[in-house]
Amino acid sequence: MELRQLRYFIAVQQYRSFTKAANALHISQPTVTAAIRNLEAELNTVLIDRTTCMLTPSGEALMLRAERVFINLDTVAAAIRSGTYQQHKLCIAVPPVSCASLYGPILDEFSPLHPDIDIRIDDRCNAELLEHLKQYGSDIDAGFIIRPDTLPDEISYLDLSGGSVYVLLSDRHPLAEKDAVRFEDLSGERILMYEKGTSYTEARITKEFSRRGIPLHISQYFTNISTITDVVSQNYGISFILETTSPTLTHIPHVVMRPFAESVDYRIGLIWNRTTHLSDPCRAFIRFIKERYGLPGSPALSAPLRE
Repeated sequence: MELRQLRYFIAVQQYRSFTKAANALHISQPTVTAAIRNLEAELNTVLIDRTTCMLTPSGEALMLRAERVFINLDTVAAAIRSGTYQQHKLCIAVPPVSCASLYGPILDEFSPLHPDIDIRIDDRCNAELLEHLKQYGSDIDAGFIIRPDTLPDEISYLDLSGGSVYVLLSDRHPLAEKDAVRFEDLSGERILMYEKGTSYTEARITKEFSRRGIPLHISQYFTNISTITDVVSQNYGISFILETTSPTLTHIPHVVMRPFAESVDYRIGLIWNRTTHLSDPCRAFIRFIKERYGLPGSPALSAPLRE
């Protein structure tokens, strides 16, 4: 199978005509016909119905893959022209919003030290990240996580920082006058949460209310954290926010943060799957994290990063 044959095949499908495809390709119609016939002989199947010039089921299957071939070729060519093929890839997962004040500065410091590493950020909540990293061949190298009560055996964890859960209130709410909020104060409040079953905050708050035997009434779930802050600013309800949340969401007009009287603390760390092969960029990132936080041990690079 030759790329030339695939190009002719795609052109015939695009123009629904052997003659029009040949004209567009600036070659003779018999040349196109012969190339398609040879391709069909090699694959031992008919690819194009000669009566309608429509693809057969085999032709549709080949078309899907042929288009991907040329997309990949175009991607490679663009990378070579721009020089980005020399960059090493590193995918780091971050939980949406909640760790922004932590991972932002870390990545900002790491990037200038390793200009040959192309970093991609993938936003994943705790449960999604853990499930993803457990899969063999995951495209995520490592990720920041709010530490759950337990971690799978194959997951390595570096403890980096911590914070507290705060109550998010309108500055017109009566509880905004208090220095700290008791769980009992929130009984009967209209509580707003980020997407049901996806956030650490919901799981932690539910656990704390249950442990104290206080009813928890979650009135509504939202898919966007900024919507929650907007609604809270109107004094429609209350919510909760982590101390390490993006600063842009902790300085909202008419919204205040109040700690719990009984502090609700959490820890944040970096995780990766210790049972899978770590790429050199990932090892470099873990080494950087350990040096930055003064942690013992550093995964040695299997070989220096090369251009």
